[in-house]
Amino acid sequence: MPSIVSLIPSGTEMVCALGCHEQLKGRSHECDFPLSIHDRPICTVPNISVDAKSQEIHDQVSGMLKDALSIYRVEVETLRTIKPDIIVTHTHTM
Repeated sequence: MPSIVSLIPSGTEMVCALGCHEQLKGRSHECDFPLSIHDRPICTVPNISVDAKSQEIHDQVSGMLKDALSIYRVEVETLRTIKPDIIVTHTHTM
């Protein structure tokens, strides 16, 4: 069976809803459901201040997207350790 890493919460929920819970080997820092996935390694870190006010977060994200920068940093070494067959992710556009 393929190993899966999900870098987006909705992807994690879909993987688990499809019965592939055991194949999920890694998750993003935002993935928190179902509760049973909390033991999976975290494979991303935000490049923005997540404790900022909503407007400040919006401005940070907008600026990063405008400059074609990533909002998240992928933990490459964690992915190398997991060696996933499938990575579930998304893209941001303006």
